[in-house]
Amino acid sequence: MKRVRRLPVRVLPFPAETVTSFYRRLCAANGISERDLWLQLRHDDPSLPLAVSPRAAPNVLSALGGLPARYLDTDGTDRPCAHDPAVWVRRCAGCRSGNGASSMCRRCARGETVELYQRVGPICVKHQRWHAGGADIDISGLEPQLAAQRRLNGTLRMRSVAYRSNAAACARDLLHGWHEPARDSDAQLSLEQQIEELPLLVALLLQLTSPTFAGILADRSLNSLTIATLLQGTASAVRVGGDASDALAALIGTSADGMPAGERIERIRSVRVAEPDEATVRLRHRLPTIRAAVLQQSDWVSGDPLRAINEPRRRVRRYLEALRREHAKRDRAGDSPAVRPSGTSLLEW
Repeated sequence: MKRVRRLPVRVLPFPAETVTSFYRRLCAANGISERDLWLQLRHDDPSLPLAVSPRAAPNVLSALGGLPARYLDTDGTDRPCAHDPAVWVRRCAGCRSGNGASSMCRRCARGETVELYQRVGPICVKHQRWHAGGADIDISGLEPQLAAQRRLNGTLRMRSVAYRSNAAACARDLLHGWHEPARDSDAQLSLEQQIEELPLLVALLLQLTSPTFAGILADRSLNSLTIATLLQGTASAVRVGGDASDALAALIGTSADGMPAGERIERIRSVRVAEPDEATVRLRHRLPTIRAAVLQQSDWVSGDPLRAINEPRRRVRRYLEALRREHAKRDRAGDSPAVRPSGTSLLEW
């Protein structure tokens, strides 16, 4: 392959910007079509795909833009995640579960259309603009929507739940009764509906992904019709503007606040649904999908969503502490320090 020369007009990439977005902006700044530039790159390197595929040549695009080598060959994973600054995104199971790229606020991007690998919500709280899907809509007077976006940036982000995630898609299905949708739930809503129903979606997501609800969904001994009834009641409570936790209280006959997890599960297990309606029966068949979408991390059952991230480091820390104690014991006894037997793993020893 020939040496790639830098294009006359340089374009600086935004943090976590996708390779495709950078390629599009680079071509526009230099007045060349994306197809023509790709044909020239493929003429120099026939191994590149026929179709315009910027992600297949990130190092070439780094050279074209005058960037350091391998600058774009990171796909947004070489940065600290939101759960723990000591963990890279590529090592975090929650951050890697996002569904595609997200559009950036047009004002934050200085008027350009930019896509990011980050799991951002549909609203820019700073400029109070709806930017999902490349839109640019002023929502400065919609305080419930802005409050919902702050919850997406806070609690739900720490739970690895994004606006474009499988859990959010299941929540939309619950809100509208789409238990067997023919298309993706996002395609069934107009832009006005998406903006209007964002507070309801976030309220339902907060309940579905809470440690209490995750523990209920993870318990396979519970009757599926009972859980379907609980999901149906939770969605109904959110639709009418009530408290999502009221559905659980109505199911077990008392408030679940402060109730031990074991007692709560026993009360739910004792509930019997006499005559479920058609919607509840259809929701029962969708329960495995909802359970898989909500329980992205099995450690949510214990109320600690960060345990799956920190567990490997905890194992190493426990090993080092045990090793130091063993060394101190050997030093006091005057013996040689402990040595891990050959053929045994670190975790087994």
